[in-house]
Amino acid sequence: MFKIDVSDTFTWPVKFSIPGNGEVIEGEFTAIFKRPPQSRIEQILDKKTGLTQQELINEFLKGWGEDLGDANGNPLKFNAANLAKVLEIGGMRLAIAASFMEAIGNAGPRIKN
Repeated sequence: MFKIDVSDTFTWPVKFSIPGNGEVIEGEFTAIFKRPPQSRIEQILDKKTGLTQQELINEFLKGWGEDLGDANGNPLKFNAANLAKVLEIGGMRLAIAASFMEAIGNAGPRIKN
């Protein structure tokens, strides 16, 4: 049974590829996003809104799972300083924004050709 009382947040995988030493490093971690209402989803999916990746992240990224770790493999605490470090990794900002867009795109309106 589907319960209409849904949480304010949802989790979604963030898949990324970053350059390593002569190889591509692929990874994945769990993002915790704020759940937007359908009216906000439609605004975001409307190309005229012009939100940047950073604006999407600022508005909707509320945390990450324990599967994102520091250099020693310890879970990385979600805070402003660690978020800034993560977003400075080339391609990570795009990966997080794309993950959110994938999630809400699955919840958005379906349009037939």
